[in-house]
Amino acid sequence: MFAFKDGLNIIRELIFPKYSYKSVLDIPLETLYESGIRTIFTDVDNTILPRSEKELPLQMVNWLGLAQRIGYTVYFVSNNSSYHRIYRVVKQTGISGIYFACKPLPFSTQQLIASTKTAPKKCLFIGDQILTDVLMGNWLKMTTILVEPFTNKLSLIKRLQFDIEQTLLSLFKK
Repeated sequence: MFAFKDGLNIIRELIFPKYSYKSVLDIPLETLYESGIRTIFTDVDNTILPRSEKELPLQMVNWLGLAQRIGYTVYFVSNNSSYHRIYRVVKQTGISGIYFACKPLPFSTQQLIASTKTAPKKCLFIGDQILTDVLMGNWLKMTTILVEPFTNKLSLIKRLQFDIEQTLLSLFKK
């Protein structure tokens, strides 16, 4: 019989990232590659690019290049509805991906994973939001990494979401 404790465990599994870092720059790419991870899916806004900026900072371009030199295949998965914004990042890096992904719904990302012919357990999802990035990555059985938002200057809605996420994390601590 399904118990309340089982429900809490399911919620924990969905909202807790496998790893948490201050920035993508702190992620031990070599270690994760050695563990079998081969594909990186990353959010764009406030994960690798401040929401207020149009061009990736050089350190992020270099980080993405390092990931590719290590052997990762990298894709962008963004909820941003602006094709032009995401295309600008794609053009700057040569990395493809999807915009208006509707995370945490897994369908567009699931299609992208299927097109790569990579098992989700060999995929990493990096993002700055629990209720979109981590939830979707965990739902798809990927390894998830939560990073701090690039900037603390969040819109009212994003600030409210961030506060809810922090409350959930404290309520469902392992």
